[in-house]
Amino acid sequence: MSDPTIAELQAQMAAIEAQIKAKKNAARDGAIAKARELVREYGLTASQVFGSVSAVKSGKSPKVFKYADGNGNKWTGGRGRVPDWVKAVQAGGGDIEKFRVA
Repeated sequence: MSDPTIAELQAQMAAIEAQIKAKKNAARDGAIAKARELVREYGLTASQVFGSVSAVKSGKSPKVFKYADGNGNKWTGGRGRVPDWVKAVQAGGGDIEKFRVA
């Protein structure tokens, strides 16, 4: 029995990746069907299933905070005003990356 070539191994990998994708799609489709069935059966609304849908309706994504100091202060790290707690860390020579959460 000979050692498989790189091309043969790549072909095997592509075939396995295709099988994985097909299994994931089938599982996802089954989950969607089950969710729809439960929504119909119990007469659920989107807000009951997902909570507040205002962000979904507005097309805006919820804020994702990149930094937090453990005292309830958070910062997205984006454009705009830098929070005072971040300025204090930087003024003290601290590294804001130590506060990264995302």
